[in-house]
Amino acid sequence: MNFRQKIKKTFYFFRNPIYKLYCFIFRPKSLGVKTVVENNDGKILMVRISYAHRKWTFPGGGVKRKESFEEAAIRELEEEVGIKTQHLIEMGGYISDRNFKKNIVKCFYLKVDSSFVRIDNFEISELIWCNPGELPEGNSFSVPEILEIYKNFKSKTI
Repeated sequence: MNFRQKIKKTFYFFRNPIYKLYCFIFRPKSLGVKTVVENNDGKILMVRISYAHRKWTFPGGGVKRKESFEEAAIRELEEEVGIKTQHLIEMGGYISDRNFKKNIVKCFYLKVDSSFVRIDNFEISELIWCNPGELPEGNSFSVPEILEIYKNFKSKTI
């Protein structure tokens, strides 16, 4: 980890409790994306983020101003795991009110030919390709919801 990454991690260490208090008081709305990436073997990509809850989840993140949900998902895939694409398939979405925010999350699907990925060591601590029924221990609260959306999507496309 380089010096700049250490400074960023330190910043988030102090920022997160303050942000949680802000959310408790003001109840903001946030927009997010998650992408289920599936390889030719039918395995899906999961990442363990290196900040916040540090649990297993799917690649994704927040939607920036003047950015569409799909643009955000494309950007997050490239930033977090080095996957470049121009088009994703929207599977559905969900709304969560965890952490005193109204989170509106859209979920996307991407089929890839190669299992080669490059992780961003600042945001992602590790990754795994796994069968949808054999997920690693310690998943984020959103994983079951996203898996249900993925299963419904796959049942309609087969």
